[in-house]
Amino acid sequence: MEIIVFSLLILVVAMWVYVRILLPSIRINIQNELFALRDELRMHKIQNPQAFSDDQFIVMQDAINNLVRLTPKLNIATIFLARHYFQSHDSLHRRSHRRFSFLIHESNKIIRDLFDKSMVEAIRAIVWNSIPFLVVTFPIWLLLIPILGLYRLIRIGSFQIKQFFDNWAGHIAAVPDADISRFVI
Repeated sequence: MEIIVFSLLILVVAMWVYVRILLPSIRINIQNELFALRDELRMHKIQNPQAFSDDQFIVMQDAINNLVRLTPKLNIATIFLARHYFQSHDSLHRRSHRRFSFLIHESNKIIRDLFDKSMVEAIRAIVWNSIPFLVVTFPIWLLLIPILGLYRLIRIGSFQIKQFFDNWAGHIAAVPDADISRFVI
């Protein structure tokens, strides 16, 4: 019994140190990387105003600003909740597809590279923010792994995350003649 109490006490102290000290530092690092991407986008627009359209600039800047704002909230649970919300609200789903398909399909290499770099930072935020969730749900994972099998569990989880990002990023056909400047998530 003492071993369990001592183990739980160590886990609580470790989680407190992680959530209160380490995680805020990691989040600031991710946000600084996103600010650097936004500055790079602005630099490209200032140096070569014809490199991409104003609509693409506005949409990409808004996407990076939203990622900066959402960095503390991005985790596995939020991804699944957002996916469910997007599927249940068709107008939001279509608007998001238009906006991000505009960035991916109708933009040049600069915008696509910045978009890819911002998605890498979003994935970093998801991983680091999900650690407390995974630690708290660790006993449930211990029960699910033998039942479902480790391979099937990883395959299902990675498929769900990939499907969410495919839908969120709008890897569908771009909607022609869309007024992208109106779309805000």
